[in-house]
Amino acid sequence: MTPRNRPGTCLLCKAAVSKKMALRHGEHCLQSSGWPVGLLPSFIIRIEDRHNPAYWLTVLARQNTLLSDLECLIKDVWVKGGDHLSAFVVGNETYLNTDTEMAVPLADLIKTGSLFYYEYDFESTTELKLKVLGVTPVMPPEEQVCLIARNLRPSFTCSLCGEKADFSVTYSGEESPRGYFCMHCIKPVEDGYIRHIDNSPRNGAWDYQEDTNAAIKWYPPGWNVDELLSPDIQQFMTYIREYQEKDQVPQDDQPLDDEIVVDMINAVSTDIGDEIKAFIEEERTAYGDEAAILAEEIVMTCSTMVYGYYEKKIEDWDAPLIRTTLLKDTAQNPALPDEWLEETVPVLCRFLTFIEKVGRHQDTAAMITELQETEPLFQEIVRKQRDALNGQDSDNPDAMPMAECDTTAEDIFMAGMDDFKGGSMRVLMTNNRCEEFCAQIDDERVPQRCREILSVLITHPDAPLSRGGGVLWSAAIVYMACQNEGLIGRGKSGSTLPQEIAGFFDLELSSIRNKVTALKKRLAECGPKEQD
Repeated sequence: MTPRNRPGTCLLCKAAVSKKMALRHGEHCLQSSGWPVGLLPSFIIRIEDRHNPAYWLTVLARQNTLLSDLECLIKDVWVKGGDHLSAFVVGNETYLNTDTEMAVPLADLIKTGSLFYYEYDFESTTELKLKVLGVTPVMPPEEQVCLIARNLRPSFTCSLCGEKADFSVTYSGEESPRGYFCMHCIKPVEDGYIRHIDNSPRNGAWDYQEDTNAAIKWYPPGWNVDELLSPDIQQFMTYIREYQEKDQVPQDDQPLDDEIVVDMINAVSTDIGDEIKAFIEEERTAYGDEAAILAEEIVMTCSTMVYGYYEKKIEDWDAPLIRTTLLKDTAQNPALPDEWLEETVPVLCRFLTFIEKVGRHQDTAAMITELQETEPLFQEIVRKQRDALNGQDSDNPDAMPMAECDTTAEDIFMAGMDDFKGGSMRVLMTNNRCEEFCAQIDDERVPQRCREILSVLITHPDAPLSRGGGVLWSAAIVYMACQNEGLIGRGKSGSTLPQEIAGFFDLELSSIRNKVTALKKRLAECGPKEQD
């Protein structure tokens, strides 16, 4: 596929046509096609990959075609490889793949000359550009939207013999093939995936395989699957699928346990722990204690995901990685506290600026720009996830997918905390601070008592842990636990434990005692469980 010519096929007359000539040729073929004429003109829209315009489609769409109808065509013909999030961007508006978001007629959004965009899979994103080339009185004969031209299947040479390749070999998690092979040279591989070469921007992606049976329904009448993919290749792929299903066990996403989370957090602390502490102190000086606590939670959570999921040290961070972490890993959690919606991106931008200032990264400008441009979509995804969680119709298979994504930020904070179900994202941080202090005293009753207090507190309907300083809550829980175990109180006037608690958490003892009073009141409101 040469970049200047970008050859393709007119799907009406099956003649060769270039992308440049597809509009003029298509208009002529439509006029002589015998297809119905509508009361309103139909749109002629070109769809192309933003990064590889050699992949292109020309489609005919009625004016009352919904964004969701257009997405169905795009998915069936080009991109669908799983239940990934997707979105159209038209002007300043973003339309996510939910029933209501994409239930908008094209006529309300676009006109001749309009440019708009589509993104699929926010982890390994396919970005498409759509342009309205013109209108025609002819309308699709059956569906709301129909293909009328597309690029030729890409041509690759066999990595072994140099002949025309028919297949690619990709390994799990990789975005591009390891090699291409012809029918004579291909053979089953261990731990890899054999795919026929896809006529799609997602060619080679390990989780994608072109589905010609789904694509054919968007073609004009008269086409059959054998014209899209030869019967020999179809038969071989049937054999390969059976082999791979039999001999390869898919890797299911598993919840993270405490040991894995601790390892992830330790990886962060070992590499950039000092830098994070210094950044948090800057945040405290500039914005106060509450803001510093929030900044610590955001930076530690996002850094832990990058280090744990992607094994990328700070020097290796880049814009695509930051985008993936924000949209795929962080935004998927509907339990994000409200302040995270507004503060996540600003905090991360300040952190990246700090990291460059102290010499741990050479250029963070692209990452900061990516965060700022992605922030509206991040906020929109979180809100939609919350809406779906609060009112999702479980009988609706097209509802926005929940819990089908990979492990997210909630897993990092909540892994292994079965006693704390229903708690906010701050619960684990609060518990960890308590355990850090308890590790300094030789009394196993205190950490257990802390967990009991915390497990009751998170059941409070007002979610008190979501407000106020997390450090102060931890100190109050430790103080009360020590009181309940008789380590603080009457008869213990010589104990230095209260001062040790205040010193460890860097708080005034009077503030801790006041918080203990509030804590006892909250626990009493929860019921009689923690009244000892």
